[in-house]
Amino acid sequence: TILAGHLIKRFMDRCEGAGARCLFVVNRCALIDQSAAAFVRCGIDEERFGFIKSGRSRDAARSIQIASIQTLLSPKERTKRAVTESEDAGDRDAHSGAGSFELIIVDE
Repeated sequence: TILAGHLIKRFMDRCEGAGARCLFVVNRCALIDQSAAAFVRCGIDEERFGFIKSGRSRDAARSIQIASIQTLLSPKERTKRAVTESEDAGDRDAHSGAGSFELIIVDE
């Protein structure tokens, strides 16, 4: 997680202002908070990341998303992504950062 945090920080710092987005996927819900704490220790401002997890409020406009694989694979989440993917690419910015990710890291 620490290595991923440093990679994400470096990537996002290089892409500052370019609208780059990163998705960090964990395989257990308990790792959501642990990953967030590790990212802060790596120098990532906690205002830069949001969460994709059932039961947590979501801020899709944040450039770094920490996600639970269980939530990403849920039927409700798949429906949301299908709707987003079918929208016109020009409209994506109007949907609170619902576009694609440039960097995806899966922690196992």
